[in-house]
This record gives sequence, structure tokens and C-alpha cells, in this order.
Amino acid sequence: MSFRNSNFVILFSVLILSGFISAKAPQGRFVLVNGEKLKKARELYAAGDYKKNPVLKKLVKDSEKSLKTDLVTILDKKDAGPSGNKHDYYSLANYYWPNPNTPDGLPYIKKDGEVNPEIYESGDKDVFPKMLKTTFNIGVGFYITGNKEYAEQGIKWLKTWFVDTATMMNPNFEYSQIIRGSKKKNYSGIIDACEIPKVLDAIAMLSGSELMTDEMDKNLKKWFESYLDWLMNSENGKRESKSENNHGTWYDQGVAAVAYYVGKDDLVKKYCENVKTKRIPEQIETDGSQPKELARTRSLHYSCYNLEAMAKLARIGDRVKVDIWDYTTPDGRSIKKALDYILPFISGENQWENKQITDFKVKTFFDLFVMASDAYHTDVYTNAALKNLGNDSSTMSESILY
Repeated sequence: MSFRNSNFVILFSVLILSGFISAKAPQGRFVLVNGEKLKKARELYAAGDYKKNPVLKKLVKDSEKSLKTDLVTILDKKDAGPSGNKHDYYSLANYYWPNPNTPDGLPYIKKDGEVNPEIYESGDKDVFPKMLKTTFNIGVGFYITGNKEYAEQGIKWLKTWFVDTATMMNPNFEYSQIIRGSKKKNYSGIIDACEIPKVLDAIAMLSGSELMTDEMDKNLKKWFESYLDWLMNSENGKRESKSENNHGTWYDQGVAAVAYYVGKDDLVKKYCENVKTKRIPEQIETDGSQPKELARTRSLHYSCYNLEAMAKLARIGDRVKVDIWDYTTPDGRSIKKALDYILPFISGENQWENKQITDFKVKTFFDLFVMASDAYHTDVYTNAALKNLGNDSSTMSESILY
């Protein structure tokens, strides 16, 4: 069931005509969220029939759950990490394991695609994603219901992480994905920040609240302006920008998203154009394959992962009138070509024959297929994904959000 084909589209149409809106429209700009879809969800909620629709019911339930989530901070980690300052984000590299050839196991060695569970025992690998998920869900809850309690909790989380000097995170990812035993910083660890648009969209959804004061808005933008400066001018940021696989694409997405939030639209356009002149030509072959991702041990996962970053850049590009979706290089490379390459493997029509050492989870990338279906005005991408989702297909909230 895709969003456009769901049974409540008719109800949405009626509600749009009625002009009923349950909460004030946000003052901020959505980065990735589809504002029109979310507005329709808000109208359906106001009509009181939302429980009849499993997608919206699940969305509201997730928001209610996040509302009750205990506040976590960047200070909650057991040890301060390499910098000695708990305000600095730090994490361990996902795919690095003890070296069997050294007495102390150092330096750690890479096993691509095999996650070392130690990454959840130290650093911020748990709390940072929890903050992103919670603030986003709370933002959705406020936007849909207009309940002030959501705004109060959302502002509390935002203040804790980005405003209050006693608890805030420093605006950098200098110590992300540290490799034990290595003296070098791991610039590729910036990818830990790839989901940061979630909090930017949460801010946009909460901006309709009177609790989002001008001072609060100013302080939030100050943090993200500092982060953007670090992202573009630090050694780690400069090196990550040169990555030629999904890391480079996600880096561009991060810059474009934050730049859009702080109002630097010229910079947004530059990084969106970069997808056309650099990322697509370097990463996608004329048949739609992505060799740098196919070389990985989780090749289908990473083929989708890179495309997800490109799709999100294309969504941001739409905001500033840069068309990435329909761009094709002179020799025929494009996002659509890459999507169509993986499509028969997503639907199950063909069996993936490249290396994929873990179970592939279509659910992880449902937002990609929703955005692609919207961009190309077809349900073929969402339908392909839904074939693999089974019982989950009726509760995929991405169909409303993106």
C-alpha cells in the first residue's frame, strides 16, 4: 500500500476542501519531509478517523512512545573518549575488530560488513541516534496533533543537545568511528551524522509552537552554523568530501541539509549540482550499477545506501530548483538508471548474485523508494519494496513522511 493508493486519500481530499487544520503551520523549512503529505495526515487526525488507518495510527503511536522517552545527553557515555571532553561526540569504527596477530589485539583490523558489538559499549553510538529519532517523532507528534506537551518535550531535547552549554554536544564529529590502536583520526566516521536532517525537520515541525522563540531559533542556528563550518573546513571534513563512494554522497547530503536549514541556499545549490557533475559520473555506470558499492561485502545494502543519499540530495535539490532526479550524463548515467538496476532484486524478480553477507532489509530503505516513486510519478518503486515487507507493509510511516 503506497501513500497515494491508500484508502484514506479520498478522506484527505474531503478534509483539504474543508480547510480544517489542527495546528499552526510551521515557520521553518522542511529539509526532507514532504510537507503536503504530513499536512494531510494532520487533517485526517483532526477529523478523528486516524485510527482506521494503520499507517497514521503507527505514526501517532511512535510519537506517543517518544514523548515518554527518558532524556539522554552527550554526557551519558561511560568515558570521554580521545578528546577527554564528554561534550565531544565519539564512537568506535563499526567494522574493526581485535587483531589476532598481536598480543593486545591492536591495532584493530577491518572486517568489512561485520559489525563489532563493542561499538555499543563505548561512546555515543546509542544516544545520538536516540536523540535524532526521539526529536523527529516528537516533532511529528506536535505537527499532527498540536498537543503542547509534544512541543514542551521537543524543545527540552533541543535545548539539552544544542543550546544549554552544560549539556550540549560540541558541533563536530572529530572523534567519530575511532579505530582502536590507531593514532589517526578516521575521517570516514563523519557518516555517523548522516541522519542529522531528522533533527532539522523536527525543528521545522516544532517551529509552529510558541515555545520556539526567536532566541531559541537563533541559538539552534548558531550551533548548526558552527557545525557546517567544521564540516566544510576541518581536515576530516575536507578528506571525507573527496570520498568517491557512499561516504562522499552522504557528506554532500549533510552539507546541503544543514546549509538549507541555516538559509545558505547558494551553498545548497552548489552541493546539489555536485551530484550531477561528480557523484553520478563517478559512482554510477551506464548500466546503472555502482561498482564502488558492488565491491562491498554487503553490496545490495550499500547500493541502496548510496542511492538513498542521492535521493535525499535530490529532494533537497527540489527545494532550491536544482533537478537531480531527471539529470542524465551525456553517456547515460543517472539516479533513475541506478534505481532501475536494483529494482528487480528489490521486488524479488531476480536474485542478487553479488556479495551480501547479511540479510538485506528493504525496510531500511523504504524512504528511498517512496521518494523515487513520488519523483517519477509511479508506484513501481514502492510496490517493489512492499513485496518484501510482508506484514510490515501496512505500517510503513515513510509513505506519509516522505
